[in-house]
Amino acid sequence: KYLNDAMELDKKLTDFQKGKLYYCLEEYDKAKESLEKAQNNDNAADVTLYMGKTYEALGDVNYAASLYKTYLDKNPTDVNICNQLGMCYLNSGSYQDALNAFEQGLAVPNNEYEQSLMYNQIIAYEYLSDFKKATVLMETYIQTYPDDEDAQREYTFLKTR
Repeated sequence: KYLNDAMELDKKLTDFQKGKLYYCLEEYDKAKESLEKAQNNDNAADVTLYMGKTYEALGDVNYAASLYKTYLDKNPTDVNICNQLGMCYLNSGSYQDALNAFEQGLAVPNNEYEQSLMYNQIIAYEYLSDFKKATVLMETYIQTYPDDEDAQREYTFLKTR
């Protein structure tokens, strides 16, 4: 209801804001249209993120990945886009590419997505069947983030491999 109410402010919203709202409403074709209009704005990272997520939702993960990669060519330290690119690859079964994207993000010191990137890196190693590396990384992860219950369960699983 709130998102639909926000859409009624149509004339006051930027193309990016419309695109983001359409994405949240799962109206992906309208989101794509609005986000394409917003591509020349200053918030390139946000537009790229939502444009890529929209294409992923529409099933075009190859185009989504190309959007993320093109953006990262100019902004290699954007850890949020690194993480999203990695997730895009992970969900499409390109595990080595996913790992590379997560590691690119992890190479950026003191980043706000470090926990997510670390966890996703472990999952990528798991999908690559490198259980030993995944287990070692998970031990470090659990020491750093001991309250992560999902990681505790994953660690129990990894120790049996």
